[in-house]
Amino acid sequence: MENFTTKTLRWGDLPKFFKGLLDSFEEKDRYMMLLSILTVVGSVLPRVFGQYDGKKVYPNLFLYVLGKAGSGKGNVTWAKNLVQNIEYDSNEVESRPLGVAIPANITSAGLTDYLNKLPEGGLMFETEGDTMVNMFNSEHGRYSDMLRKCFHHETISHYRKTDSEYSYISEPKMSVVLTSTPKQMQALIKDAENGLFSRFMYCFTQQETEFRDVFSKQGEDKLNSFEEAGKQLVTLNESLMESENIEFRLTSEQQSQFVAFFQKNKDIILEFASSDLDATVNRTAIITFRIMMILSVIRIQDVTKVDQIVCDDIDFKTSMEIAELLIGDSLETFKSLPQATPDDVNEWKLQFLQSIGDEFTIKEAHALAERLNISTRSIERFLRTRFFEKIARGRYRKVDI
Repeated sequence: MENFTTKTLRWGDLPKFFKGLLDSFEEKDRYMMLLSILTVVGSVLPRVFGQYDGKKVYPNLFLYVLGKAGSGKGNVTWAKNLVQNIEYDSNEVESRPLGVAIPANITSAGLTDYLNKLPEGGLMFETEGDTMVNMFNSEHGRYSDMLRKCFHHETISHYRKTDSEYSYISEPKMSVVLTSTPKQMQALIKDAENGLFSRFMYCFTQQETEFRDVFSKQGEDKLNSFEEAGKQLVTLNESLMESENIEFRLTSEQQSQFVAFFQKNKDIILEFASSDLDATVNRTAIITFRIMMILSVIRIQDVTKVDQIVCDDIDFKTSMEIAELLIGDSLETFKSLPQATPDDVNEWKLQFLQSIGDEFTIKEAHALAERLNISTRSIERFLRTRFFEKIARGRYRKVDI
C-alpha cells in the first residue's frame, strides 16, 4: 500500500523546527516522520487548547504507521527522542519527576494510574504491534475504550475492586504512536465500526530495495538534529507550564474553508466509498484542527506573552494538504480490514476527485488519468456527470455535491 494521493506537501512552508528534522531523512520517509514528530510534539504542549464543536480540544494525536518488516517504519523512534528530557512532577508521595512515556504493555488499571499522574498528557509509543494486540486480548488489558475516550478528552472513571479505590479523570490527554505490519493492525482493529479505526492517522512505509549504508554519518546528523530540537521543546514545554491557558483559533475565513472542505470530502466519501467511513471524515477534521494547533505553537515558540494564537494561513494550508493525504490513507487502510468490502469502493473516481484541482483543463484531466491508470474514455464519461461543469472549451470545474 502507498500513500493515497499524488500531491506533494510544500515542505518549505513548514516551521523551521520541522524542516531541520525532516531534511536528514530520505524523501520516502519524510511524510511518515512529519506525522510522527507532530504526534510526539503534540503530547507535550500543555495549556494549549482550541474550541471545537463547543468543546475544548487539546493537541493530542493518534498515529498508526503500517509497513512490512524492514520497510523503514522503525525510523519513527527518532521522534520519541524529542521528549526524552521532558519531565513532570509526579503527584506521588515522593514527588519524583515523571517522564511522559506510557507503556503499551499495561493493564487498564495501570493506564488509569498513568493518566492520573500525567494530567498534562502522556505519550504511548509502541513499535511492536503485537504488544498492544496481546494486551487487548488479556483479561485486564482491555483499554480500547479508554483510548477512545482519551481521543476526545472524555471523562474516565475506574473502580479498583481489590483496594476499593475509585479514580476519576475529567480531561484525559494522551497521544499514541503505533507501528506494525498490516496483519498485526488487522488483529487490533477488525472493522471500521471499531471506534479506534477513525481516531488514528494512517501512514504506509515503502519497502527498501537497497541495503542502507550503516556506516554513514547520517545517523550522527540525525542525533544532533533531534538533540537540539529536543532542547527547544523542553524550553517551550517549561514556558507553557508556567503560562495560563492559551487558546488557539482559526480566522472566520479559515473556519468557512474548513467546513466547506470537510463537507465536500464527506459527500465524496459517502458517494464513492462507504458509509462506514463517515466517522473517519469527521475525526480527520478534528485531527486536522489539532495539526494546525501544533504547527502554530511551534511557529511562534515564544509563548510567554500570549493568551491566544491565531492560525497562520501557511499552517492552515499545510494542514489541509495533510488532511487530504490522511483521508486517502484511511480509505486504503479501510480496504485492507478483514470485514471491509473493497469492491464497493469506486476508487478511481474517488482518487480523481481528490487529486484534480477545483478548475482544470481536459489536458490536465487526461494527464492525471494516465498517472492513475484510468482510460481516457472512462474519464471523459465521468466528466459528463453531475460532479463537473464545463465552463469553457476544454475547461471544467468541480461542482459541490
